[in-house]
Amino acid sequence: SDLAPVGGFDDFGLGASNLHVYCATKAYVDALARCATAAGTTVRAYVVTPSAYATEMAGGLDASAEESTVVNSWFKGAAGDPDDVARVVEAMIDNSTLWAPGSNVVCEYKFTYDAHQRYRQLYAPEARGRIAVDVPLDALKDFRGDDAHLTPDAVDAIVRDFQAKHPPPGRGVGGEDYDAGSSSSSSSSEKQNGASSSEEGANRRNDIWRGAATTHGADDL
Repeated sequence: SDLAPVGGFDDFGLGASNLHVYCATKAYVDALARCATAAGTTVRAYVVTPSAYATEMAGGLDASAEESTVVNSWFKGAAGDPDDVARVVEAMIDNSTLWAPGSNVVCEYKFTYDAHQRYRQLYAPEARGRIAVDVPLDALKDFRGDDAHLTPDAVDAIVRDFQAKHPPPGRGVGGEDYDAGSSSSSSSSEKQNGASSSEEGANRRNDIWRGAATTHGADDL
């Protein structure tokens, strides 16, 4: 399995972002998995395409939750746990997955869907510049690729539960505002440090992308 982040096939919807070579390598990863499977070998190849997950590169939980509002098709405001992506990969390795070899599997929160849902809209004029695409709810699967049987109400409940357990900086559990006057100096400092750390993580991620674009830009083609 290899990883190709959501949006990596369409320049993250940014157009002139100088990430063209980076995105081309992700399209190559997808093609490689399909070709390796079509060759009729005993090798099983898959592509795993994660959306917003709480990783260091993504800037941590708060930054990833904010990013999910842009890149996720359904679970907007809910960042995934990297362990959930690992479960998808583990199922592919032990062959308990229901995804066929050669599949490009998009991971969103604790669920998955076939990347053809993205590809079928890739060249549609109305989809240009969009990172999140329209995915039918009945296309969502669990980590093995079995039907998730989700409803819109169930999705809303999952997002609300995430946001209640992981309120953004400056909000309490359940969504209430912190009372700055009654908060201890230590908790106030922790909130400030958490927000600062999240912002630094997001800036670091952007610097990484810009650095990659500069190092492997159009002049290298």
